[in-house]
Order: sequence, then structure tokens, then C-alpha cells
Amino acid sequence: MRFAHVSLPGSATPQLVTVDDDGAAVVSLLFDGAPVTLNELIEGGDELLDRVREAASTAPRLALDGAVYGPAVPQPPVILAVGLNYAAHSSELGLKTDTAPTVFVLWPNSLAGHDGTTSWPRTLSESVDYEAELGVIIGRPAKDVTPESALDHVWGYTVVNDITARDIQFAEAQWSRCKSFDGFTPVGPV
Repeated sequence: MRFAHVSLPGSATPQLVTVDDDGAAVVSLLFDGAPVTLNELIEGGDELLDRVREAASTAPRLALDGAVYGPAVPQPPVILAVGLNYAAHSSELGLKTDTAPTVFVLWPNSLAGHDGTTSWPRTLSESVDYEAELGVIIGRPAKDVTPESALDHVWGYTVVNDITARDIQFAEAQWSRCKSFDGFTPVGPV
């Protein structure tokens, strides 16, 4: 089952929808008390997800023509990113791959929806690059998790377009700023 936040034609308010080949079903219309955001759905646990799945299976579908996508998770508690975990890419950038990956945070303002346009102040960077990444949405609290139980904490996945101001990346030790301009982290549906 796929989810997205979209602003339907004629509305500026993003709606959580289920998406399939036949269109979209607005989740808030499925039943009284249905979640309005993906955050609420995740917090509701497996029982709420099952209820949404069942109600959506027979719900009327809307076409997504003209809809504007928002970020997959509009208010994430944290956005952690991992760098230098792919040796071939690290070497093409001239970066040394360490024994441990580089972990850094992305700022929430960097999130953007699928099919949007990204812009940035050219006075800050003229060297912008992008690459595809896998976004992993953690749905259950996790601490000291064993490798065998790690996937028990994954709620879902999304595609991420990781945009980087490379000149800033190479000039600073921390990577958060070079990857966190407005809209530098477009994500797809979950």
C-alpha cells in the first residue's frame, strides 16, 4: 500500500491519500477519526494501518491529475542521513571512505514533494549535484537494536532525491547545510 500527501486541485491543504493504479483515496474520509497525516497513521500502529487498508480497498478513487505532492512525512521527528557508505561514489567525489559511515541531520525545510521544483540562492552555491537515495521511515522506537530485529522497526520506504551544494560540502566539515536548502530533499510517496 502506498501513501502520499497531496493538495488536490482547488485546495491548498495537503491530504493524506492512499495511491494505487486506479487513483487515490482520501484517508480522512475513510472513517470517523481516520488519520490526517502519515505521522498520525504511523503513531496509530498496525491496528490503525489495517483499518485504513481495509476501508481503502472499497473507497472511491480520485484522479491525481493536477494534484501537488507534499513531503512523504510532513513533520518527521528527525531526518538522519548517512554518507560515505558507498565506496564507488565516495571515490568519484574524492572523499575517503572511513570504517564507519558519516551520519548527519537534514533540516525539515529541505523536504519537498514529488514532482516539485527546487531552487536555491546562486550566490551561495553554483555547484549543485543530485543522486537517488533510499529513504527508510522508522515507525517504532529503536535503541540498541540487533541486526536481526532491525527491520521490525521499519514502517516503510520512499525514494529520496539527495541534492547537495558540493562547493559548500567540500568547504565545511559538517554536511547539514550543504544538503538542507529549501527543497533539497524531494521525496516520493511511501
